[in-house]
Amino acid sequence: MGDEARREVLRPVLEVAIAVARRAATDPSSAPPPAALRPYMQFSRIPQAALTAALRALDDVVFRRVVAEACAKDDELTDGQRAWLSREDRWEEILDDEAGQFAQLSAAQGQLAEDRSLARRLEISERQVVEQLVQLAESGRAIDGLTRRLEAADAALVGAEARAESAENDAQLRSSERQRAVRELKAIEAREAGRIREHRAVSEELDRVRRESARAEPVAAASQSAVDAAAIEAAGAHLAAMLRRIDDLQEVAIQLADHVGAAADLLDPTREQPRSQGPTPPPLPPSRRSPRRRPHRLTRGMVDGSVEAARELFGLPAAVALVDGWNVAMTGWPALNGSLQRQRLIDLLTDLGNRHGTEIHVIFDGVDDGSSPRATGSARVRVQFTPAGVEADDRILEMIAAIPAMTPVVVASNDRRIRDGARDQGANTVSSDVIVRMS
Repeated sequence: MGDEARREVLRPVLEVAIAVARRAATDPSSAPPPAALRPYMQFSRIPQAALTAALRALDDVVFRRVVAEACAKDDELTDGQRAWLSREDRWEEILDDEAGQFAQLSAAQGQLAEDRSLARRLEISERQVVEQLVQLAESGRAIDGLTRRLEAADAALVGAEARAESAENDAQLRSSERQRAVRELKAIEAREAGRIREHRAVSEELDRVRRESARAEPVAAASQSAVDAAAIEAAGAHLAAMLRRIDDLQEVAIQLADHVGAAADLLDPTREQPRSQGPTPPPLPPSRRSPRRRPHRLTRGMVDGSVEAARELFGLPAAVALVDGWNVAMTGWPALNGSLQRQRLIDLLTDLGNRHGTEIHVIFDGVDDGSSPRATGSARVRVQFTPAGVEADDRILEMIAAIPAMTPVVVASNDRRIRDGARDQGANTVSSDVIVRMS
């Protein structure tokens, strides 16, 4: 059997031996302690090395006998311990048996301790597993909730995409309808401008005939009176027919403008409702509009609606001209796109402002799209774009009312509502085609 097992079996005897040696070291009448134990006399706790030294010291017969006497009354000594002290027959066999039993017991205790440690670790692991299972279950429930939310979001996205596609199709259809209405309106305005030009030409021809008739000799006048009267009567009838045709075309243009406004409302639901195309409201009583603006009276012999009359109006001191941008631009350059139409009009108005010294405001429907022109060479021309839902017609009429009554105002447009409203406020009017011909 190993020395370690023997030492553990003999530990009670070895501790007694160390105690005997300590007493001998303090008692002068006793024999001195063995030299192997002297280094350990002052230790409060017995180290393992002291037990080994005591085991060697007990090989001394005298010291072993003293220790045996000290242990004689100890009833707890085992047979092996007593046999080792007395060194009786078979003491080694008896000691080894006890050492073997001690080794087995120690191994069993060690295994038990290890089992208990493993049991505690297993219990802790089981608790951790249970906690993880609970957390896993909670995570599973959270994942289920997120999955349901994701499915609902996917369904909502599919519905939104379907609605967006339907709205896009509707918008494309309405945009096509609006473009068609605008094209028809432009065509009618172009035809109307042609009719107006024909009317102006007839008026100028009629004026020429009248002037020639006034200069003719009295005798020649008598002989030619019947012929001139017939010509004048025919020209007057033609002029009346032209004016009726112009009125009809303007009514059609107003109806198409209504269709364009309705199409714009369909494309932009947030747009304010357009003005109704009903009759122009009656003017305010004179008592509420005093002082009242008076239109400029043209020089005697000047034909109203002619280029010369327009130049006289633009040359008035401190005159302000308000131009219906889109109306004039589409009349003058119907084949160009919107950006080029605007630029051509701005260039023309810049030239007119520089030549006549007139302050000119040109007003376009709609918000600036980023490609708006800029007047160059003159600060007299000012470009405005109306906000969304506000038409150039309304803006021009508001500007007329805001200009002092003593300031001459000239309004350029073919729009019947603008022209009637401008005349009601004492402004002079010029047609869009005359503006174009002033270049």
